[in-house]
Amino acid sequence: MCAPVKQLLQPGQVVELRILNTGKTGTISGYFDDPTKLINVACRYSGKVPAIYITLNPVNPALLSRAHNKIQAYAKTTTGDADITARTWLPIDIDPVRPAGISSTTEEKEAAKKVAQAVRNFLQAKGWHAPVVADSGNGWHLLYRIDLPNDAASRELLKNCLEALDLFHSNEKAKVDLTTFNAARIWKAYGTMACKGDNTADRPHRLAKIISCPEDIQTVPLEKLKELAGLLPKPEPTSYLSAAAQAGKSNYSRTEFNLADWITSHNLPVAHEKDNSSGRVWVLNPCPFDANHQNRSAYITQLKNGAIGAGCHHDSCHGKGWHDLRDMYEPGWRDKRKPQQLDSMTGGEEKPGERPWPDPEPIETTLYPVEPIPEEIIPGAIRPWVVDIAFRMQCPLDFTAAAAMVVGGAVIGAGCGIRPKQKDDWLVVPNLWGGIVARPSFLKTPALNDVQKPLQRLELEAKE
Repeated sequence: MCAPVKQLLQPGQVVELRILNTGKTGTISGYFDDPTKLINVACRYSGKVPAIYITLNPVNPALLSRAHNKIQAYAKTTTGDADITARTWLPIDIDPVRPAGISSTTEEKEAAKKVAQAVRNFLQAKGWHAPVVADSGNGWHLLYRIDLPNDAASRELLKNCLEALDLFHSNEKAKVDLTTFNAARIWKAYGTMACKGDNTADRPHRLAKIISCPEDIQTVPLEKLKELAGLLPKPEPTSYLSAAAQAGKSNYSRTEFNLADWITSHNLPVAHEKDNSSGRVWVLNPCPFDANHQNRSAYITQLKNGAIGAGCHHDSCHGKGWHDLRDMYEPGWRDKRKPQQLDSMTGGEEKPGERPWPDPEPIETTLYPVEPIPEEIIPGAIRPWVVDIAFRMQCPLDFTAAAAMVVGGAVIGAGCGIRPKQKDDWLVVPNLWGGIVARPSFLKTPALNDVQKPLQRLELEAKE
């Protein structure tokens, strides 16, 4: 590892070094409080494995007892979120869109660089200090120093920060990774090789390295993190029923709101629009709140859950939001939102068949992203087996882990029971159900079949 990587670590900080997908030796892991020994081990394996990772946030020193300044193969237990003592980094990973398991081309990596530059400039304009900028080998990293406790509130705050950056900056060529908010996140060890797939002329293996590192890394204030997270629209119903209609009465009408149609019908100055993993963004120019802002600083956003937001990145427009924008273009919309009463409210009664039927709506097939299962939470006794199947199948670890849990439940069968009442002979035998949800051709069935093989062998032995 190059010397600047030591600037990422606090004096005496405990770091886990982890190497995944090593084949015969499973997961390799070790805990270090000696940076020199950490560097020596990383350099020894660099170029011989797909990638080498370290934990960014400080690890509980008690974990040194697992493997103190050395590594072990077939590591049964690695660092979990609860093992992190504090949050010291907001890691932002920008990767180009490409097939899994291969290195990026020069063009793909350049697309990720442009997004990384846009994110850095965006945060700099909001008063953030300079980050550590790094080349991950296939994409780009931005590391911002933070000082937060390791708790649920910090996790949610950083998760929202990443989602806000993804919403505004991810595109069809490169995306902000939405999974780097967990406390025990492992990170590419700079100064080691990134070796995804074969080393070819157009998709070469590259060195992960720090490009720039401030001499004095400044901490991002908490209010700046909250400001960024606050750019994420809050869920707000885009369709609603009156209280009476929700109570089961039929004398109120339903109102549907289509944001795209609203933007078009009100002739908003849309300079650009895009979809990404979080939702859709309409970039406005000039700014509706201040026509002097003509640098594409204004926006309207809609998340996939229907939440709508709007604003402008200029300080003078701080506090302006979606409702303010709608007030400007659609005066009186708040009154229109009130439940509309039908004839029955004036003494008439609704007759069967008089209510208009809405147009059929297509069934959405969007599968929203979910947080991948951390390898470290899989029980150590079965982890190498589960990880090996996922690696051989080239399918998500979630597939094999979920299948293994269900197969384990089937093996236990009625051998495990629960007595809900202390002084009663009532016995409940739990059944564990599981399913794999993904699009066609994602290797759901092959992964499930491979995990079921030990159970099928037990069934054959029982029949004999």
